[in-house]
Amino acid sequence: MSLLLESTVTELCDHVQGMAHCVSVMREALQMLVAGVLDAPPRVPVEMASGHLVFTVGACQAKDAVGFRAYDLHHVDRHECRGEVTVVFGHRVGELKGVVLGRHLGIARTGALGGVAIDCFAALDALCLGVIGAGKQARAQILAALSVRPSIRVCKVWARRCEQTQTFVERLR
Repeated sequence: MSLLLESTVTELCDHVQGMAHCVSVMREALQMLVAGVLDAPPRVPVEMASGHLVFTVGACQAKDAVGFRAYDLHHVDRHECRGEVTVVFGHRVGELKGVVLGRHLGIARTGALGGVAIDCFAALDALCLGVIGAGKQARAQILAALSVRPSIRVCKVWARRCEQTQTFVERLR
């Protein structure tokens, strides 16, 4: 059984080469979904008096995997320290294969899906990337775009708060 902490996932994914691997994994997942060998139903919200959990579930017999991701929707945008957990079991026997703690896996997955879309639809020689937003998702989207379009030379970022945009751009440089 593997346990990956947020810091490890960030270290693996928070650069262009790591995101290139994430894009490749998500491309394969989308191909398996289209082929009907990956089950990925919509999110399942569970509302309770003291919380609002959301579960994302999936299964793939070819990869001997079934699992879920869970987080508290009430705190999704309110706290930087909001927790998230992803758990993977073996499909055939049901053994616990791995646990990933933290939000970065979901951020990397979303960025990688954007990278697949850019790879499918953007010009091969694209020079400019436009990004709306200056949060964690924006960084993942930029890394994914650069992993599939190394020709990009300019990135234009827009966000509602000028100060947040400036801080974001400074961190990217």
